[in-house]
Amino acid sequence: MRLSESGTVVGPIWLRAKEAPEIVFPEAGWSDFPIVILGWWPGEVENLLRGAAVDANCLFMDGPFQFSLNRSGEVHFREHRMSGMVVAVGPTLRISAEEFWGALHISASDVVAECDARGWSNADIDTLRRVIAKAGH
Repeated sequence: MRLSESGTVVGPIWLRAKEAPEIVFPEAGWSDFPIVILGWWPGEVENLLRGAAVDANCLFMDGPFQFSLNRSGEVHFREHRMSGMVVAVGPTLRISAEEFWGALHISASDVVAECDARGWSNADIDTLRRVIAKAGH
């Protein structure tokens, strides 16, 4: 990870299936804004777990990529095309919302710990820290 001149954290973030590690999305080594993204995704999954949504729709900031997790545990990968169409890409994976929530919490905690170790602090890191604390209760 690196801290950009504008103060945002840029670094690697992608999904990898535990049971099929060769399946990654959007791609292995994808670079994006992990602090911001990991601040968004838990709210989506929380709404799914509470029954307030039928899908957790999780966006990446850089590029046309998103994925959704539904109540039955299906993860669908999608790409927004220039034409405005959203198309499915890659296989559909299965993971429970609870298991995905746990993996998100671990990843977010690891990213914040790395920022702390590097002495980085900004509003996005503080927001992610609050998301983690809220998830722990």
